[in-house]
Amino acid sequence: MQNFQQLFSEFLKHQGTWDENQKVYTFGNFNPQAHGKTKQTSKRVSPKFISSTPQGHNLHIINNRGVGTDIKIKEAIAEGNLFHDTMQEIKYHGDEAFVFQKLRRLATISEEKIAALQLKVQTVLQDPALYPLFENDAQVYNERDIITKQGHSLRPDRLNFHPQTNSVSIIDYKTGTPNYEHEDQINGYATALVEMGYTIKDKILVYTNQTILINKI
Repeated sequence: MQNFQQLFSEFLKHQGTWDENQKVYTFGNFNPQAHGKTKQTSKRVSPKFISSTPQGHNLHIINNRGVGTDIKIKEAIAEGNLFHDTMQEIKYHGDEAFVFQKLRRLATISEEKIAALQLKVQTVLQDPALYPLFENDAQVYNERDIITKQGHSLRPDRLNFHPQTNSVSIIDYKTGTPNYEHEDQINGYATALVEMGYTIKDKILVYTNQTILINKI
């Protein structure tokens, strides 16, 4: 039985590299990296940025002019609501004095705004077309609900009933510019009152902008 040394010598003789005086034999090509630690390298990765238009995200950019316009619209709506709330408390000539006393006592708005509001109210009360509707003998309902035959609830700003003629004058206060929607609304009030058996004497839209506009329909 041959040992490892005998087998190895036979292998060398077969390869033609046997030399009885040689003690060390080498085979193949030595690669030091194959037996050491793997060298780690890092690669710089630049982030990718995606650019798209604001419209692609349904975004709208407004400039300072747009912001200013928006503020003015909100202020106009607030002033219109204040006027509306004030007129809700006024049925007859003279009621406005108590209303403005209360506003000043509450001190929730500036004196400047109260003065501007007072001027608007007086302009409406003294208008020749509206003055008789605020007489002390008038039958008035402010913010009174009307139920239609279809069961809908409507609320005109002011109704003046005239028992002698079984007729009604309708007044509605608006802000902004006149439009057909306002006319449709007040005509809806009129239709409901006619269905209740009344005739319509007046349909009046009062626009409370910088100047008061009285629009009879």
